[in-house]
Amino acid sequence: MRHIARLGPTIVRATVLSALILLGGVFTYSTRQAYRQIVVVHEQGETVTRRLYPFVTRVHEIATMAKAIANDERGFLIHGDEEFAAEIRRVRVPRLKLAFANAKNVASFEQQARLDELESEIADWIEKLEEEFQLFRAHPESSRTMSFETTRPLRKRYEELIREEIQRGNSAVEDAAGRLDGALRASRQSFMAVMLLWVTLVVVSVPASIWIMRALRREEIDRAAHAVRAKFENQIVRGLEMSETEEAIFTFMGRAMITEDPDAPAEVLVADSSRAHFLRAIGTPAAGTELCEAPNPDACPAIRAGATLRFDSSESLDACQYLVGRPSGPCSALCVPLTIMGRSVGVLHAPGAPGLPPIERAHSLETLSRKAGERLGAVRSLQRSELRATTDPLTGLINRRSLEEQVHDLQLSRRSYAVAFADVDHFKKLNDTFGHPMGDRALRLFARVITSTLRDEDISCRYGGEEFVFVFPDARADAARLAAERLREALAFSLDSGSVSDFTVSFGVTESADGEDLASVVERADAALLEAKQAGRDRVVISSPPEKGEAPLDLSERQ
Repeated sequence: MRHIARLGPTIVRATVLSALILLGGVFTYSTRQAYRQIVVVHEQGETVTRRLYPFVTRVHEIATMAKAIANDERGFLIHGDEEFAAEIRRVRVPRLKLAFANAKNVASFEQQARLDELESEIADWIEKLEEEFQLFRAHPESSRTMSFETTRPLRKRYEELIREEIQRGNSAVEDAAGRLDGALRASRQSFMAVMLLWVTLVVVSVPASIWIMRALRREEIDRAAHAVRAKFENQIVRGLEMSETEEAIFTFMGRAMITEDPDAPAEVLVADSSRAHFLRAIGTPAAGTELCEAPNPDACPAIRAGATLRFDSSESLDACQYLVGRPSGPCSALCVPLTIMGRSVGVLHAPGAPGLPPIERAHSLETLSRKAGERLGAVRSLQRSELRATTDPLTGLINRRSLEEQVHDLQLSRRSYAVAFADVDHFKKLNDTFGHPMGDRALRLFARVITSTLRDEDISCRYGGEEFVFVFPDARADAARLAAERLREALAFSLDSGSVSDFTVSFGVTESADGEDLASVVERADAALLEAKQAGRDRVVISSPPEKGEAPLDLSERQ
C-alpha cells in the first residue's frame, strides 16, 4: 500500500505531464492546421488574381482589335479607300486571332466557352465584311448606312463581356479575401480558447507561441499589404477605364498620387512633341512649383535605365545630379518611368525627406505608372483610328459624314446656323495646266487659311473634290457672308508667297429655317454659289427665296 501511495504522486505527475504533452500536441497541431489553412486560402487568392488579370488583359486586347476592325470598316465605307479593307485582311484579322488564342491560354473552361461564343460571332461578322465591301463598291450610297449598323451589336457584346469579367474578378478577389479573413479569425479563436483553458501550457510553449504569433503577424501584415495593393490597383484600372482623354488620364494620376499619400509631393513630367523638354502634366498640391531639373527625357537616369530608381539622399555620392543643390535642401527621391507602347515618354517624380523611400510607395507608384502608360497607349491608338475615319486625309478638315453628325447635334439642341458653300474657281483648269500636285497644294493652302481664319466653334468640311461647306452655329447669313469675305481676303494674302499658282474661291451663303434639314440648306447655298459663278466668280452671294414661276437653277454649270 505504501508503494502504491508512493506511486500515486508519480502517476499523477505522469498523467498531468502526459496530458500537458497531449494538449501541447493538440494545440500545436490545431495551430499549425489553422496556419496552413491561411496559407492555402492566401495561395488560392493569389491564384485567382494571377488567373484573372491576364484574362481580363487579353479580353481588352480582343476588344481593341475588334474596335480597330470596326474603325477600318468605317473608314472604308466613308472614304472608299481599299487600304482600309487590306488592313483588315493583312493585319487586323491575324492579330484578332492571336488575341483570342492568348486569351484562351489563360482562361478557365467557363471563360473559354464564352470566348468561343464571342469568337464565333466575330468570325461571322468578319465573313460578312467582304460581302458588305463588295456591295459598297457596287452601290456605295445605298449600302453605307446599312453597313454602319453591323458594328453596333458587336460593340455592345464585347463591352458587356469586359464588364462581366471585371465584376467576376472583383467578386473572386473579395471572396478569397473573405475566406482568408474567416480562416484567420478562426485560428485566433482556437488559439485564445486553448490559452484560457490551459494557462500552464503557456509557460511550456512560450517560445513556440511567440514564433507562431510572429508568423501570423507577418502573414497578416503581408495579407493586409497585398489587399491594399490589390484594392489600389483595382481602383486605378477602373478609374483609368473611365478616362477617355490624355488630360483626364493625367488628372486621374494626380488624384491617385494624392490618395496614395496626401502629404507627399509628386509630379508627372512628360516630354513635348520634340522630346527636347520636360513639361509638368500634373502635380500634387504638396509638390509646389519646384520641378525636377532634368531638361529632357534623355537626361533622366530613370528613363535611361528603364527602371524605378530610389535615392535616399540628394547629398549621397551616387545621387541623381538633378537632385543636388535644390533650394529646398537635401531630399530623397523616387523616380518611376512612364512608358507608352514600349517607349519611355515621361517620369513620375516623387521627392521626400532624406531617407530611402518605402518600398510600398514604390510599388504603388509603379502600378500607377504602368497602368496609366497602358491606358495612354490605348487612347492614342484609338484617337489615331478615329481621326483617320472622320477627317479628310488631304486637307485635315472633317469629312462629309462628320459634318452631318455635328449639324445633327445642332438640330437636336434647336440651334440655328448659317451655311456657306465654297468652290475653287476653274479648279479643273488649274489641274490641267499645272498638274494634280499643284491642285492638291492649292486645296491644302485653302484648308490652312480656313483653319487660321475661322472661329474654333465654326465647322469646316471638305464636301468633295474642290467643294467646301462651312457651318456657323447661332449665326445669320450676314455674319456668314462676312466670314466668307475674310476667307477670300486671307486667301489672296496667302497667295502672295508664290508657292501656289493664283486661284480664287466663290461662295454661296444662306441660313437655316426652323425644322429645315441640312440637305435643303446646302442646296440653297449651292444655288447661291451658282449665282456667284455666273456673276463672274471670286465673290460671295447670299441666297434669296425663289420667286413664283422661276425655273430651278442647273447646279451642274459650276466650274
